[in-house]
Amino acid sequence: MYDNVYIMPTKSDDKKTELISVRISKSLRDKLEAIAEEQDRPLSWVVNKILQKHLNSKQAGKL
Repeated sequence: MYDNVYIMPTKSDDKKTELISVRISKSLRDKLEAIAEEQDRPLSWVVNKILQKHLNSKQAGKL
């Protein structure tokens, strides 16, 4: 499993998003891209939604 996550600094603090870099397997990327294509959304949108759902579930004690 990969454990590299990089948060890239931005010059403006008023941005609503941050750029990160994550290493994932080719098969995981393929699955994420398939979801993005199905939903006609960008890959970054899909990843963001999945992360939000995971964190919300964890906060609710559902994991």
